[in-house]
Amino acid sequence: MHTSPHPTNQLFPLPGHVTPGRPLILVSGCLLGEAVRYDGGDKSLGPLREVLQGELQLRSVCPEVYAGMGTPRPPVQWVELASGERQLLQVDNPDISAREQLQAGCRNWCDNWQGEAPMAALLKARSPSCGNGTTPLLNEAGKQQGTMDGAFVQQLKRRWPQLWIVDESAVETEADALWLCRLLQWRQWQGATDVLLPSLLALTGEERRAWWRKQMASLAPPQ
Repeated sequence: MHTSPHPTNQLFPLPGHVTPGRPLILVSGCLLGEAVRYDGGDKSLGPLREVLQGELQLRSVCPEVYAGMGTPRPPVQWVELASGERQLLQVDNPDISAREQLQAGCRNWCDNWQGEAPMAALLKARSPSCGNGTTPLLNEAGKQQGTMDGAFVQQLKRRWPQLWIVDESAVETEADALWLCRLLQWRQWQGATDVLLPSLLALTGEERRAWWRKQMASLAPPQ
């Protein structure tokens, strides 16, 4: 039986007859400590990464690097022009657009995927590619007027409409990280596609434990 090396495993214990699977999830490379951000840095999850690695299969992805934009690279931002068109413009040289390059890279990455489909994606918030409804959308004066899905998230939703997508705010503690793992494992056991992940992630500590106990009680041991 697979067991987590972390004591947080006891927050959401598994019945002795249950062997958890290892769902496959996509993770922004910068969150895994890879130096792939525009400035050559990362946004590592630190020890939380070990919790995730102990329970899940992690597939690192950086859409900008895949699209050939390099590291380091000029920072870019989404801008809605007066015409209503959205362009991905360099911050320091707004005459240069990276939209076509990034969109093509994201589309190709999704279309060329082979093998087991991912169950979820843990992506960097506010990223031009990875933001899930959190990517800033500016006007031509440089003022933020809203938010949007990043280029990669748009393609993920096209390729896998049932994919669960979260950002780093969902895994701020080891308990949060294990909770996400358990929800994904539960979804894999049940083949569930209609569970509202945001509502489950928003549960408090005791609410989470109560929900988990109820689900585990429903998994009757073999006779």
